[in-house]
Parts: sequence; C-alpha cells; structure tokens
Amino acid sequence: MGRPLNPVLSPWKSNPASSETPPLPPPLLVLSSHPDPDLELSGSGLRNLSALVHLGNSLEVRNHVSLLSGILNRLSLHTEANTHTQRHTRNTLIRTVCELESNGQASMEDNICILKNLLEVTRQVTIASARRVAAHVQDVSRNFPESGGPASYRLEQNTLHSLLSLLSFSLQSSTRADLTHMLDPDPREEASRGGGGSISTKQVEHLVADILKAASDLMLKFILMHKVQEHRVSTGLIALYSSYQNRSSTVISSGSASFSLPPSLIQLVHGSRPRCVLSTLTELRHSPFTWDPDHRRLSGPVVELSLNQCSSRRKIPVRSLIEPIIIQLKQPSNNESSEREYVLLRSRVNHHSFNLTQKHLQQAIQLSVVFTPPSKPFPIMLLFRMFERPTPSMHHLQGIHSWKSNVTRFTLPSSYLSAAGVGHVALLDADFGKRPGAPPLSEQVSYSLSVDSSLCLSWDGQQGAWSPRGCRTQQTASPDVTCSCHQLRPLTVERQQIHSSHETTHLDPFLSARRDLTVLLVLLLCLSLSVPALLLSFRADVASETHRRVHYLSDNCPCDPYLYAVTIHTALCSAARMSAKVRLFFCGRETPSGGNTGNLADR
Repeated sequence: MGRPLNPVLSPWKSNPASSETPPLPPPLLVLSSHPDPDLELSGSGLRNLSALVHLGNSLEVRNHVSLLSGILNRLSLHTEANTHTQRHTRNTLIRTVCELESNGQASMEDNICILKNLLEVTRQVTIASARRVAAHVQDVSRNFPESGGPASYRLEQNTLHSLLSLLSFSLQSSTRADLTHMLDPDPREEASRGGGGSISTKQVEHLVADILKAASDLMLKFILMHKVQEHRVSTGLIALYSSYQNRSSTVISSGSASFSLPPSLIQLVHGSRPRCVLSTLTELRHSPFTWDPDHRRLSGPVVELSLNQCSSRRKIPVRSLIEPIIIQLKQPSNNESSEREYVLLRSRVNHHSFNLTQKHLQQAIQLSVVFTPPSKPFPIMLLFRMFERPTPSMHHLQGIHSWKSNVTRFTLPSSYLSAAGVGHVALLDADFGKRPGAPPLSEQVSYSLSVDSSLCLSWDGQQGAWSPRGCRTQQTASPDVTCSCHQLRPLTVERQQIHSSHETTHLDPFLSARRDLTVLLVLLLCLSLSVPALLLSFRADVASETHRRVHYLSDNCPCDPYLYAVTIHTALCSAARMSAKVRLFFCGRETPSGGNTGNLADR
C-alpha cells in the first residue's frame, strides 16, 4: 500500500496512570483537492444557494448563507486568496440576506447577525452592498413602533447595537479611498446605471448622509420607545449620544466633543412656547469623505450636532446664527515616537526656530514642551519672539516653568502673527545670574518640544469639501481645540506638526546683559533723585532772593507808641529751640538809625 498524500493523525491522549507520555504528532495540514478553493466555494456554494432561494425556504437559506460566510471569512485570511472571487461571493450573499423577508423578531435578528459576519471584511464590500445594507436597516427601522407597546418587533438595546454595527461597517466600506472596485455583482443594477461600474463621489456623499440619518433615527426611536432621558452607543466607526434638550441644557457633551449653545439658538429651537426637542451628537473616528484632498491632514474626529422634533423626529433647520456655537474638540493622543529628546544645561541656552507660512497665520499655533523631571529640577524660562531670537529683555512671550506639572503649553496670539516669518523659542535657567548659595540643583533637564497648527473645518455640502469658512479657531492654552462656528455642520480639525530646528548657545551674553542692566538701573535711580534735589535748590534760591529785598513799613499814627513787630521764619524744619541773630535797620525821613542786634534765644 502506498502512503496517503494527506494523512489524518488523531491526537494521542496519555494515560493518567502511566508515567510516560508519548510525543505528540506534528501539526496537521490539510490541503484542499481543488486548486482554487475560492472558485469552488463561489461555484458550488452559490449554486446550492440559488436552488434554496427558488425553493422559498428562508430558514434553509439563512443556514446556508451562515455556513458560507464562516468559510469565506476564514479564506479571506490567506495571503494568496482570490480577492476578486471572494468579493463577488461576499456581495452576492449580502444581497441575498437583504432580500430575505423576516416574519418576526427572531428572523430579523438572525438576518442582522449574518450580515454582521459578512460585513466584517469591509475591504471586500462594495459601495452597492453598503447602500443595500443601509436601505435594509431603514426598512427594519420602519417596523418598530413609535412608542412602547405590544408589537411583533421591538428595538431592544442589543438590537440597536447590532443595527448600528451594520451601519458602521457600511460606512467603513463606503469611505474607502479606493473607488475603483465599485462593480455590483447584480447585473440588474449595472443595467440601471447604464452599464457603468463607477460611482461618483456625490453618490458616496449621499450614501454617507443616509447612513448617518438612519443611525440618528434609530437612536431617537429608542429614546422615545423606552422613555429614557439619554442614551449612548459606540460601535466601530460611529459613536452617538441622544438626549432631551430643554432651555436650561446649554452644554451638550459626549466623547471627544462639547457643544455650548448660545441663547439665540435656544430661542430659535424652542420659540415662545416650550416644545419637545431631542439632540443627537454624532461622532466619527475619522472623516468619511476620504476622496477629499485634505483627508490625510485631518487628525481629529468628525462631530455633528442635530436637533430634532420629538413628534416627527424631523431635523430642525438651523442656518446662519448671530451668536456662534462654541465647540471644544479633544484631539487623539499622538503615540508617534518621532519627537526628538533635547537636553538643557544650566550653563546653556537652547534655541528652537520654526517657519510660519502665510497659511499658518490663519491657524492657531500651539507650542508644547514635555519635561522629564530630574531629581532636583531648576526653574526654566521659556521665551518666544518672532523674526529674531528672544532675550530676557526683548521677547514677545515669557513663561516660567516651576514644575507644577511636566507639561507647558502656550498658544501664540494672533497679534504677533501679522506676517509670515521665523518664530524663535529659547529655554534657559530662570535663575541665571543669581549669586551662588542656593541648594545644589541638577545640571541638566531633558525635554521634547512640538509646534502644532490647528484649523477648524466644516463640511461644505455644496462644494463637497472641507472649508474654514463659517468657523474660527480660538487661541487657548488647553490641548483641546476650540472652534467658534455660526452653522451646524459636520466639524473636524486639521492639525499638523511644524518642523523645528535646534541650536544651543552659551549663557554668558545673557549674564553680561543682566549686569549692564543693573548699572543702568543704578544710574536711573541717581538721576531720579538728583532732579528733585535740583528743583528744591532752585526754589530755595528764589526764596532767599525774596527775603533779601527791602521791606517798607507804613507810616504810623501820631498816637502810636512807635513799636513794630517783626516775624522771622528761620527754616521749614527748624529745631524747637534754637538761637538766631536778627539785625534790623530803621530808616526814617531824616536820618537812618543804627543797626540794632537782638538775641532771640527762646523764639
């Protein structure tokens, strides 16, 4: 007998009573007899599926599709798989399940589960299949009652999560950058498109809008049916938060976004009479419009806020607003290790320079410095200046890092960004030039520096592109990006890292500059004291000249005893008891009298 080509080895189980265990056989590798298993699955599997569909047995069709989807997912893991055949098989199975009718909650949930398995490999799902799944979810949503009550279909929490997962997979399939494989396996749809297999970006944009609308409608139905105040669901690419909105709820927050509604919008939505309003905050992990040229530069999530009426679930139209809506977006953490580590010595100054173009002038520029604290850190001075290197006496911005945290951030004010040019940042010891005597500190500190530009963008549906019009990027010291927008449209952030160069110099020029400054301060102090002294001396000279002049006494009456009273002011701050000699000269009409001297010791 010959040796079989594919031996089947059963695992050997050891006897618990035995002291020796036989060695296990090598791993079993079973090779298919068919040269292309993908073609075999597509041929025989779809042929049997077609026969079951003609028989009209929905249960057998579901079982057969579920079996084929499991095999198809395993075959898709192979590196040498026939992707074209697998794509054809997968989309045929998706179309078959979407066309199956469900006659109750159980069959509906079975269809949803099978579709989830088929949509897991999103790279093999065509745009046409994604559109078909979105329409299927909308059909299922129509079966749910508007309010809680006895019905054959109920939107439970698990069902809601599964339906949103289908929409999330469909959205991922429709937002692939490669729009070349858009052929639908159904020839009827190809004929309806005029024989062309390509799909325009406008059609994909409409599909994205339909998917997001279906997801929002499911959330609103769940809240109205179960009478809950709010509900959150996060699945794959989509995260949604729906809640009741009243006049007092001016802030709507969920996940990475926070919306602050102005009073004018509250008045517009509620009007003069209070009415029931539901808000839905939709968050996507990345932009669904992958064909846009700015897609790869978008870093943050895409968020959108919609306000709907409770009765009809219709979206309340909100056009241009007088007062802007403030949106705060948290940016995903950058796990890239491309940031260079720098070392700052106490005796050196580290300079970083970066180029700001004309485009950067319309954006928010934020500098972030992450320090690695040593055992005995010293305070660090950070200086910024446009066009020239900053110094402690010449700079635009100054900050002292006193180690309350390991991160320092500051945003460049727009007043300093009047023209394109080179920005300079300097880091040095904040205690430079002080006399030795302080406790010994570490001689160096490690840190990393990054310069990021942020720009708020909203989706312009008419232009089919992201645009900064209608939104303004605010300058804040927070790592989050704050946008001020006058319209309720999908919003995201374009965030880029600006390359910077590094150079280190000696600290001696700053030390001499500080000494020169001290001398200047002393000279200014002496000058400020000498000017008042000169003024007082001049006034004293004027007063002395006034006292030296001749004083004329008026003529006296014949009955007057010829006595005169003379008051002498000796000084402004004279002692309480002092001696003074006063010489008086009296000149009459005939002859002058001699000078008489009086000693006034007690006056």
